[in-house]
Amino acid sequence: MKRKSLLLLLAGLFVLTQALVLAVKAEAKVKKANTVVDEDDSQAVIAAQDATVIDEDASDSSDEVVPSKVKRGKKAKKAKEPKAMGFGFGVDFGYTYLKMQKVNDAFNAAYGKEPVHDGFYVGLDLGLTLFHGILELGPRFEYIYTGAQVDTTYHSGYYSWTSSVNYSYSLVPVTFGVRFRTPGAVSLTGRLDVGEGFANAEYSGDYVSTVDSTGTCPVVDARLGLRFGRRFHGQVEGGYRSALVTNMTKNWSELDFSGYTIGGKVGFDF
Repeated sequence: MKRKSLLLLLAGLFVLTQALVLAVKAEAKVKKANTVVDEDDSQAVIAAQDATVIDEDASDSSDEVVPSKVKRGKKAKKAKEPKAMGFGFGVDFGYTYLKMQKVNDAFNAAYGKEPVHDGFYVGLDLGLTLFHGILELGPRFEYIYTGAQVDTTYHSGYYSWTSSVNYSYSLVPVTFGVRFRTPGAVSLTGRLDVGEGFANAEYSGDYVSTVDSTGTCPVVDARLGLRFGRRFHGQVEGGYRSALVTNMTKNWSELDFSGYTIGGKVGFDF
């Protein structure tokens, strides 16, 4: 199970890396188009300012000055900024280190190890963007997962067998947040999301019945990051989440999903 989670995380990070590369390349092309003056335009401006040619055949009957024809070059395209007020969305994913103190204490007492720390998250941001995307207000939906598989080998005379038990823990925070960034193609970002988390814990195995438990908790999530791009953008960010569940319905006294996060995001501002 942990191997599948790791593969999913690696695949997500690969997709994010490709998206960031595309965003940076696109931004570089737009910046080049804005700063480099077209050679045809510059030559045409000089010709229009300095050259006035008088037709010798028409000089006896008219003093009309015939300007030289000016060749117009294509206007450079400017980078599109987000609207003063609009709509934005983003998808993010990454790694999270979870405390899970009492869960790991129980594992340590039973198996001599603490396997439940590493997890991953996937999130969706929706929001109203203000001041050309500098400020964003809106809901966030997230899924956080961690788990472990414990294999125990039993011996009886000449026989031995192995029993596997799978433990899975998940949290679905539904929050409302404020997100902001500094102006520019490359900008610093910050966010604060507050809401409710819905937890689930389950274990099942070869010789045990499936046991399921649920609970809720307040969630506070704060992050800082670096964003590349204006409307279509990629982002890397990290932060800390507070989410302690103390009202599980059975078998677990508490689940502590608090911990550090690091990951990336791709999004678009309309």
